[in-house]
Amino acid sequence: MNTLVTAIYNHSPHSRIGGRGYRWEDYIAPFENLIHLGCNIVVYTQDDLVQVIQEYFNKKAFFNYKVIPYNLDNYKHSDSIYKLKEFYNIIDKNGLAEGRSIVDNDRNYHLCLSKTYFVSEVIKNNYFESERYYWIDGGLFHHGLFPESLGGIERRTVPNPDNYWPQNKKSLCNPLFFEKLNTKVKDKLLFIGIDSYYSRHFSLIKSNLAGPDKVTHVVGGLFGGDKNKVLELCEKFDDKISQVISAKILTLEEEILSIVYEENFLDQDYIKFSDWGHDIPTERNYLGVQPGSNSFYKIFKDE
Repeated sequence: MNTLVTAIYNHSPHSRIGGRGYRWEDYIAPFENLIHLGCNIVVYTQDDLVQVIQEYFNKKAFFNYKVIPYNLDNYKHSDSIYKLKEFYNIIDKNGLAEGRSIVDNDRNYHLCLSKTYFVSEVIKNNYFESERYYWIDGGLFHHGLFPESLGGIERRTVPNPDNYWPQNKKSLCNPLFFEKLNTKVKDKLLFIGIDSYYSRHFSLIKSNLAGPDKVTHVVGGLFGGDKNKVLELCEKFDDKISQVISAKILTLEEEILSIVYEENFLDQDYIKFSDWGHDIPTERNYLGVQPGSNSFYKIFKDE
């Protein structure tokens, strides 16, 4: 079986570490889709959520899991991230975000940049003796990205069994997805990219570190594959983070993944999409994406 690695933290944009402030209760409904993918699941989380998440899995009679408490302040680049947040005036010298740009602090840089660290630790500890490992965002399957008829779930709602596989036969969140994906990826890495987004950080990285001229924007919500290739990716990612931090650039995991992909992994499996939102006007939470667009959810549908 594949092993999926994810994380749940509820830090707010008003805190020193930053984040969107979603609670576990906000995640439960879309998170439940992970159970139906037929994979082992490892969750990193804060201390006070460990028992809560364990009880949730047990109540669902899902036992192929491991919940690991981890203080994000222990991340090896933690001090450097805080210093850069002060440098960019996201927090003050006392670690306060009040009165500053909450928009800049609504992402937890510690968590985003720790994704490859979490995956590498799970591989090294070999909890389930898997051959393939994937990072997947815990809230990936919300109804802004996935139409509700195909398994998308609204955050902050009470889970309804009829919305999930196998009751919902149309749900894309079912065991066949990773089974088919592994057949496609084989012994390579999976990267997913969006072709309509370009981060200003790419220019900063290029000008400071002589990065590639052309950058494909790799997303951080789902990536992985063969365990040996994933470990190689994690090592390259950590090397690049160190370089970027030394150049006083504060950025997220997607920019680092994109540069690492361009420099090292162009021969690996790459799937492209053009819009995050779903393209079905009759579905709830339709955000105006042109019908027929190459939306993110179609990666799951096509594969």
